[in-house]
Amino acid sequence: MNRGLGRARRSAELRHNDAGMATAEFAVALPALVLAAATALGGVVAMTDELKCADAAATAARMAARGDSTAMVRSVAMRAAPRGATLVLSTTDGAVTATVTDRFGGFGRLPPLTLRQRSVAAVESGVASESR
Repeated sequence: MNRGLGRARRSAELRHNDAGMATAEFAVALPALVLAAATALGGVVAMTDELKCADAAATAARMAARGDSTAMVRSVAMRAAPRGATLVLSTTDGAVTATVTDRFGGFGRLPPLTLRQRSVAAVESGVASESR
């Protein structure tokens, strides 16, 4: 009987000594969870900006290929692009190339990512090269 009571007492003492372990483990794991969530969120935002760059480049190339004015092409394309992006238009060999570039990130000591999307569209027949 005495022996059973001793085991129960030791078991209760062990449980009492582990009382703060869950809090300590959570305190160690929390920064890792926050970092993982921030990294995932940053990846989603970067991917969204990359898609915006692709959409803006495609829009600019199509508009320039059909003969719209450069001012109109820039205005419409930059509304679709991420804030702070740049647009470069060039025409060679009957094709218009639109390149949209944006810089993303640069948090802390991390270098920023350069997001760049290029789209090419054939110049439509009857479009004068002076309109671009």
